[in-house]
Amino acid sequence: MARFVAPLNHPAAYDVWPAQPARETSLSWPDQQRYLRLPRYGNPAARELAQRLAERYPDPGQRVTALLSLFREGKYRYTLKPPVLQGAHRIDAFLFSTLSGFCEHFAGATAFVLRASGIPARVVAGYQGGAWNEDGQFLVIRQYDAHAWVEAWLPDKGWTRLDPTAWVAPERVELGLREAVAEEGSFLEEAPLSLSRYAHVPLWAWLGNRMEEINFQWYKWVVQFDSRRQSALLQRLFGQGGLRTALWALIGGLATLLALIAVWMLWRPRRTGGGAVSELGAWLRQRLGKKGLPVTPDMPIGALIGVCKRSWPEASAELERWSQSAERILYAAALPEADLQRELRRLKHQFRRIRLHGRPRLTRNQEQTA
Repeated sequence: MARFVAPLNHPAAYDVWPAQPARETSLSWPDQQRYLRLPRYGNPAARELAQRLAERYPDPGQRVTALLSLFREGKYRYTLKPPVLQGAHRIDAFLFSTLSGFCEHFAGATAFVLRASGIPARVVAGYQGGAWNEDGQFLVIRQYDAHAWVEAWLPDKGWTRLDPTAWVAPERVELGLREAVAEEGSFLEEAPLSLSRYAHVPLWAWLGNRMEEINFQWYKWVVQFDSRRQSALLQRLFGQGGLRTALWALIGGLATLLALIAVWMLWRPRRTGGGAVSELGAWLRQRLGKKGLPVTPDMPIGALIGVCKRSWPEASAELERWSQSAERILYAAALPEADLQRELRRLKHQFRRIRLHGRPRLTRNQEQTA
């Protein structure tokens, strides 16, 4: 049994594992009085039933069995919609009048009768059942899995678990709440939009499992990923001293990344400058040379355009626009290499479209050079 020192008003995580509880061989006098305590008055019919059981069955174990038979053989019914218990003697009303209720009704009435007959008893509240999520490998326990039962102190056995609900409606324990109230249709009737209400439909069951798995992983790896889990993860990855090793690995990785960036910036190809100018100039000299213009290997782009203007004066305006565009591209801000190559191809294409028809009009100096 888990006990928390303070009320839980936020999600909490804890580990549980099966263990054989230590058997208590004796019950102290204060505990006996505590678990036999009842109001001085009230519920006379239940007290009379307890007295008859105590007189007829002096052995506590036989007395418990007799009470079990009373529930099992009576006309009691498990329901989530019991009638309202009226008056001050509500245990009597349940046991001898309404005969209908859920686990808290049966557990409370059982503990009352046992105490009145002289057997220490207590009501235990917890959860019973749950749904196993096969994909996520975890057990989902919802609020409607809440359950109440009784523990009775028997001299030879110590605290013994008794579930009067199972005596009346074994399907509640064996099959779950849905099956126990299937006939009356009261399962989650106040929550018509809950996926759990329609879990018997395969599609909705699959969707509900997926949502539960997402919620579980989110809680496990985001909400619950505290310093303890972080340290455990680092230890699994890096062994003992995992945090220190991870920090050094992070620092080393950042230093390596910065070094690679510096090397790339130092050795990356230049985006502008002589390379692009030389490439375009060589292309122009080759093209104009084929048209019969006297060009020299060291003639710059500006001089080449000047020769073209004098040789084809009718194309001077187009040649000037092309020259200005080339200057903006070749001598402006740096461009990525791919963009620069694309601009060079565009310049070459534009130059080809300039109408330089016929033989060039050479000046006397050009004719002498040619």
